[in-house]
Amino acid sequence: MQSVTFQLFEKWRAGKGYTSANAGCVALGVERACATHWKGGRNAEANVIERMARDLGEDPAAWILAAAAEKTIKADEQRTLLRLAKSLGYAAALFMFIGSGQLPIM
Repeated sequence: MQSVTFQLFEKWRAGKGYTSANAGCVALGVERACATHWKGGRNAEANVIERMARDLGEDPAAWILAAAAEKTIKADEQRTLLRLAKSLGYAAALFMFIGSGQLPIM
């Protein structure tokens, strides 16, 4: 299962015009294997997520919270992260993750 980071990376890569994952990783200053890890379900550190979101003109908070929610298997923690994201006004962005079955509906 692809991670939130991989979804953001693909959007960022397309927006920046990088034709390969390797080129995108080099431009981000991360190891080339990161794209493979992200595609496999791992998430990047918050600073990498923040950079990609800001480069796209997006607020990184929803992306970082969604990545954090993916990292935990605790339903209570996932609900808390969802609630925080909603309180910041990112409900629309989170519906994408709820609809995918990755996060529990409160």
